[in-house]
Amino acid sequence: MRIHLIEDDNTTNQLHAMLFELFPNISAEFYVTGADYLEHLQTHEEDVPHFVFVDIRLPEFSGLDLIEKIIQSHFNQLDNARIFVLSSTLLRHDIERAKSFNIVEDFIEKPLTHAKLKELLV
Repeated sequence: MRIHLIEDDNTTNQLHAMLFELFPNISAEFYVTGADYLEHLQTHEEDVPHFVFVDIRLPEFSGLDLIEKIIQSHFNQLDNARIFVLSSTLLRHDIERAKSFNIVEDFIEKPLTHAKLKELLV
């Protein structure tokens, strides 16, 4: 199971790395900016994730802007990926905007928990 996590906070990334290690079938890659992730998608078409978790607050441009860029560029390797917005924001307009994208399955409050990840993997 391949996971891509786009998150700029090192502490949150460390927490998620420890969580992912509890699931032996998970292989996770971490990206600090949306630009880094877009570059990866453009240069690694063979890397097909099962899950993509995108934080809303990212440097350079937001995670929601990243999702718009993903939609515009139509990366084939994401056609079957389950995409989630993972954020600590509780701003209603951010949550509504995140849920408005047809490729976003859901908004999840971070950090991702063991119970939530287990539920998603079923």
